[in-house]
Amino acid sequence: MADGFYIGQVEGVQEVLNALDQFAPELHESLVSGMGNAANAIAGAVESALPGEPPTRGFNHYGRTGWNSNRGGAEAIEEPGGMPGTSGDWPVYRIALTGAAGQIADIAGAGGRGSSIQGQAMIAALRRHGDPSRWVWPTAKGATGKMVSAMEAACDKAEDATTAKLAEGA
Repeated sequence: MADGFYIGQVEGVQEVLNALDQFAPELHESLVSGMGNAANAIAGAVESALPGEPPTRGFNHYGRTGWNSNRGGAEAIEEPGGMPGTSGDWPVYRIALTGAAGQIADIAGAGGRGSSIQGQAMIAALRRHGDPSRWVWPTAKGATGKMVSAMEAACDKAEDATTAKLAEGA
């Protein structure tokens, strides 16, 4: 598996989806839609967790890294398969922040103390909001139960429909 922590990791997804697409394309579409809805719910929760006001004075501007113009939001991005250089295992969806300011504020200081006095001051100010990751991981971890339930419901629905279709053919 690729390095990282994945909430609700599912193995063999591509094989099941390929077989389901061959057997019952409408069920394939329903399952993919259900998983997408679960991922979009988490993206919405992460976006709601981002503060409306700049977390520090340094973000209070309209430039490329300014909170006022580029706070961004969160979106669920479907991962179509393995990434180059990995074993092929990869999450079905990932949640990404879209704005530079949101990304910087979420993880600033995760790997060090800052290489300048200004960087050190920014990291110290951001730590008042919590440790890195400040919004994405805490929100995603808090939504684990809901996401797993939504994915299980989508899988159960596809399983029930497949079983019924197999029973008709027998």
